[in-house]
Amino acid sequence: MQINITSTIYLTAAFQAVLLIFVILRKNRMHYSERYLIATLAFLIITLVHYVSIINGLMRRSILMDVSAISWYTISPLLYLYSRALVHPRESWKWTYLLYFPCSIYLLLQIFLISAGSRVGFFLLFKDGNTYTICWIMMYLINSLLFTMASIWVLKKADIPAKHRQRIRWLVLFFSGLAVILLGLIAVLLYWLNVRYFVASFEYILLVFYALFIFSLVALSLRFSNYFSLLSNDHYGHDQKKNEELKALFLRLEEHLEKDKPYLRPKLSLSDLSQATDIPENQLSQIFTRYLRTNFYQFVNTYRLKEFETQLRQKGTQRYTIMALAELAGFSSKATFYKVFREHYQMTPSEFIKRTK
Repeated sequence: MQINITSTIYLTAAFQAVLLIFVILRKNRMHYSERYLIATLAFLIITLVHYVSIINGLMRRSILMDVSAISWYTISPLLYLYSRALVHPRESWKWTYLLYFPCSIYLLLQIFLISAGSRVGFFLLFKDGNTYTICWIMMYLINSLLFTMASIWVLKKADIPAKHRQRIRWLVLFFSGLAVILLGLIAVLLYWLNVRYFVASFEYILLVFYALFIFSLVALSLRFSNYFSLLSNDHYGHDQKKNEELKALFLRLEEHLEKDKPYLRPKLSLSDLSQATDIPENQLSQIFTRYLRTNFYQFVNTYRLKEFETQLRQKGTQRYTIMALAELAGFSSKATFYKVFREHYQMTPSEFIKRTK
């Protein structure tokens, strides 16, 4: 067997994926994002090893080839669930998530039926193998593109601190590059409509990109020794504090808020609160996400809304506009104020003022 550069890249990525799985499995407590990551890496290993076997003439037809076909359709939904679990750490697995894997389930069912001797399959609808292959590849590309775009949307809309957002920025870049590649492959396939040379190029490009995903994970885990602990519950928090300890820290935080009213500053950050209260940022995050079941921005905006109510009740504030009072309460923009106000009171500020009067 002659190992070329492509095979070396794939085998190296597969080996690193095995090591990553081993590292994650050694953790005492795994988050759902890590479980999705393990599943993704497992399917990537199958796909990479299968392709190395094919290009080196070690395999013609086997069960691994059928499983590899399933893995192609499974990787993108798993990456979407992985991204979603990173930014929504309280979400757990739901059986409805199986709806994200219709093609994988169909292929698995087809393998069982064909193994049992039944002549079934999507391919029976087509007169020739070329049309069937084009259809399946196009379905895969569209399916992957949809989940890739959904992953980008979830990561960009995530309500997490800027410090933690930097740790997932590489994932946004990965999905953005993958989306461009998928769009290019769709355009080429529609223009060419010939799979004789397209299949090899299609697999090569995507597998190299998936290998880069694994290499990036390894690089990040080496850069941040506790990387997989950072990607855990409560927005990447460290070891969880007990509720009693969090309660004591919250009382200290509450005293500072009532006394100094730092929320009146529009640009108040988690770092500012940490310095003022002498509470580490990761413990502040645990107070919000675990003890209060909220996040930093929602928590601070609640205090600002209370301040807005207080301003309304004071004499002489009738001559101020709604936004002037909102700015005095610490809100920096009209859009943010109205959005937060509607979510909290289920009405607009004008309606609230009329009812108050």
